[in-house]
Amino acid sequence: IGNKNLNKRILNLYFSDNYHFIECPSRNSYNEIDRIEKQIIKNISVSESYYIIICCAGCTTRVLSKRLFTNRKFYNFFFLDIGSIVDALSGLDTRAYIKLTNFDNSKFHNMFTSLT
Repeated sequence: IGNKNLNKRILNLYFSDNYHFIECPSRNSYNEIDRIEKQIIKNISVSESYYIIICCAGCTTRVLSKRLFTNRKFYNFFFLDIGSIVDALSGLDTRAYIKLTNFDNSKFHNMFTSLT
C-alpha cells in the first residue's frame, strides 16, 4: 500500500513481482481510507495462509492497521509500516530527512542490488 507515484520497477526489485499493490494518493491518503481498507480485505482471504501487508501511507497507516486488527475475520496477516523509505528509494523527496541527508537512491540501489 503506497503512494501512486512510486516507481514500480523499484517495488519489483525489492519485493519481486509477487504482490498486489494498492495505490493511495501521494498526499492526504486518509481521504481514501475506506477504499484502501476494502481493497486490502478483498485481497486477504480467510485461510491457512499468512499475508504480509507492507504499508507506506503516512499517518493513514496507523488507522489502517488498527482497523484491520480489530476486524474479527482476519488474524492471518503481518502488518509492516516501512514509512517513507520506499518514497526515498523511488527518488521521491516526500520527507525532510530525504532532502536533509541527501539520500542518493542510485547509490543505495547499486550497493544492495544488481540494478544498473
